[in-house]
Amino acid sequence: MNTLPKTITQQFFKTPDGYEQCKAIWKHNLGPQGQKLTVTHHMLYAILRGKDWRKGFTPMTNKNKLANGNFEAWAFFDAVWMLEAKHWEKETYAPFKEILADDAIEKIRALLPLNRRYSHKPETYTNGIPFEAYDDTAAQALSMVPETAGATNG
Repeated sequence: MNTLPKTITQQFFKTPDGYEQCKAIWKHNLGPQGQKLTVTHHMLYAILRGKDWRKGFTPMTNKNKLANGNFEAWAFFDAVWMLEAKHWEKETYAPFKEILADDAIEKIRALLPLNRRYSHKPETYTNGIPFEAYDDTAAQALSMVPETAGATNG
């Protein structure tokens, strides 16, 4: 599964207008008065909107860099690590903390197939990230959850 339906993304937010608030927060933070956004924030923003977050990453293909071990330094690995690390929750989710539902972080972590990122060799990433953006089993389970707040993300 590479995108999420509204029935899932609306569960990330406290209120029905959370999706619109998310976009407004993002727009504000892109301006000069906003806080510094990282690659992890870009990935999180795509997830909150149910988009394919993998499109924000280009695999490293430089043979010299790969031969020198730079594959593990790819920003993709840092971004997914920040999303799953409880230690960095405050920084990672800070731009959206006011609008996220209490269980949003757990739901996001369940949806991401983060455990698969290191199970592939560098050469398997040459045509992109070699696994889907969202875990099908977790997505199916969240699709069964009754609507709570409900955002309007069209």
